[in-house]
Amino acid sequence: MANPVQLRVIAEKTLHSPTNPDLLAYSPSMELLAIGGADHNVLIYRLNGQRVFSASQKVKGVVLDLQKLVWKPNGQLIAIAWSDGTVRLIGAESNKTVHQITVSEEEDTEVTCLAWTTYSATSKSLGDILSEAGSLWKDATEGGLKGKSAQLLDLPRDLAAIDIESSLPKLSVLPSGGTTEDIFSSRASLDALFRPFDPKDNDSISIMVVGTSTGHIHLTIFDSFVIGTFPSPLKSSKTSRHQLIRHASHPHHAVHGLLMKSTSTLVGGLYFVPMHLGFLTSERSDLSLLASRSSALQNLLRYIYQVQTLMTAEYQATQDLPSRFLGNIDETLAEHGDWTIAPALYHQVVTGHTLPEVKEWLVDELAERVCPPSLPLKPSTI
Repeated sequence: MANPVQLRVIAEKTLHSPTNPDLLAYSPSMELLAIGGADHNVLIYRLNGQRVFSASQKVKGVVLDLQKLVWKPNGQLIAIAWSDGTVRLIGAESNKTVHQITVSEEEDTEVTCLAWTTYSATSKSLGDILSEAGSLWKDATEGGLKGKSAQLLDLPRDLAAIDIESSLPKLSVLPSGGTTEDIFSSRASLDALFRPFDPKDNDSISIMVVGTSTGHIHLTIFDSFVIGTFPSPLKSSKTSRHQLIRHASHPHHAVHGLLMKSTSTLVGGLYFVPMHLGFLTSERSDLSLLASRSSALQNLLRYIYQVQTLMTAEYQATQDLPSRFLGNIDETLAEHGDWTIAPALYHQVVTGHTLPEVKEWLVDELAERVCPPSLPLKPSTI
């Protein structure tokens, strides 16, 4: 009888609050452990027990429920699904939101499955292996497949891959507090959203699969390039839906395995559904270039919209502040007589007499915002 495998304890950590065993994700590349707490917080720990950061989400003062979490295969990002129908991508070393993906606009939509996998487009064929074998294959093919003709054929791709973003000035960080998500309020988020195109990205494609309680499947590649949301391939009815509960894939195959479950107690059962992503295997696919350019354009439009929103808010604030000051003094003058600020100031200019209420308003309220602290407005100057 074979001896049982003995597992060595690397570290042990005692938490202050209970955790959900279904909300546990480990990143081998970064050696970070993500734990979902009972208070809907995500705690990130190192293997030695040191806490890196914690993340929670509030919308209009209400704490959102934590539903699913998963690491990106390279460990640079962690995807967290919340109860508002969004999946937020957070950096591995900080709790800043890098990107936000809306998987459903319906209320009370639950994320039933969240998977993040990688498809490797560098699987070599026999011809690729022989072409790298040496001079023997080059002689047999009269110059080989890696000669000048192949370089000329790649010239359009090289021209399309020219990156001019490095020559452009970086976008400024926007202040938080807008009506939209504050993903432009940190330099880390901007660098992640507007990262330059790297031709090596075409060799490995990250794919995020999100299943919802409505029976839909949401696909996203390259972190922020949305492929779309698709209904379940299984036939649904008014009383039953088929929800995605598990996902499996292989890095060198474009076919993904989906395990779906019926919500009906009468029908019930599990269903295995293969999902073929044909766009991953198409020849001469410039998928990474297309995704990079499209995502940059979409993010730039979002950035411009956020700038417009902040400018509108600032303009409204500049218009509301004077009217608020004038409204306060008008109410005060109305309590002590039939006066408003315009006749009171005109009376002061013509007669030299200042009403006590106007004098107090000029000294206590208006002077604090108009005059700097080094040059206070003295009552004797009025």
